[in-house]
Amino acid sequence: MSRLREFRAKKNWTQAELARRSGVSRSGIAAIENGALVPSVHTALALARALDCTVEELFADTESQVIAWAWQPSEESPAFWEASFDQTVLAFPVEPLPYSILPPDGWVDGHVRKPLSTDVSKMTLVMASCDPAAGFLASVMGSKAGVRVLSFHRSSKEALSLLKKGVVHVAGTHLREVDEAGGNAAVVRDMLGKGFQLLRGAVWHEGVAVRSGEGLSRFKKLNSQSVRWIGRKPGTGARRCQDKVLPSDRAVESIAENHWEVAVAVRHGWVDAGVCHRLTAEQAGLEFLQVSLEAFDFCYPAYLENDPRIVALRKIVQSASYRKSLAGFRGIDTRTTGQEELV
Repeated sequence: MSRLREFRAKKNWTQAELARRSGVSRSGIAAIENGALVPSVHTALALARALDCTVEELFADTESQVIAWAWQPSEESPAFWEASFDQTVLAFPVEPLPYSILPPDGWVDGHVRKPLSTDVSKMTLVMASCDPAAGFLASVMGSKAGVRVLSFHRSSKEALSLLKKGVVHVAGTHLREVDEAGGNAAVVRDMLGKGFQLLRGAVWHEGVAVRSGEGLSRFKKLNSQSVRWIGRKPGTGARRCQDKVLPSDRAVESIAENHWEVAVAVRHGWVDAGVCHRLTAEQAGLEFLQVSLEAFDFCYPAYLENDPRIVALRKIVQSASYRKSLAGFRGIDTRTTGQEELV
């Protein structure tokens, strides 16, 4: 059973008062106190933060505290990485990271955590984004600040949703062009509300990748029914770019999960065209037709501004040496890199 009722009583709070302070419904609190509901990670973090205690103290006797998953693993006994969040440590099922290879921190036998290495959770930054230069940032964070970066590949909206649940520290988003009113701040405000900080990562060149010498260097020819396209998922920044050059009802061969999948598919001739970042297109030896300039921002909760991992992220992104190195990649404009905006 949880100790939620005990901690609430120490504060002399009613269930309604705890609900107001935590954002968890009163009925949910009642169900947790009665043992009828096991809280999600997001709910447990919200309650612990409101009661000024750790999740372990609050739910010490519940099975969910043997290992707290950030999201449900697909295997029964998966390997995992760990990272600290506020008052707890979350486990992340190991999955392919497009930009780096990291050994796991441990594995799970049934519901029992089996660590394989020393605890590095307090210096592990969890990021979700589709940034093709995420591997470079992770390497600099590791070498310059001693911070391990778990960079999960997710679309902008998926990343912001994970940030809202409290299971990543940073979300990367590029859902607005540089000249659009409100910028990414408007998207964050709509999805997450206030209390978030934006840190400009770069301005991206987004457009269409095609093979050289095949007569597809003009947008008009790309709309021909004979041109095979690989599409991008609805709701992503890349899809917004695709919709500028391709009718929304146009059939595509398949849907790419990321920029690199587009480049590989076009390069090998499986398709003729697809939307991606200039960096991925040119590194694959493809011709690139620019469509838009998109603002890519790192987003994190403002209350984490003094967290050593966030401090390191800001310091590195705002450093002259990082901006100079990043500018060496094609399709990345760093003139506004490091600028900040409070949402």
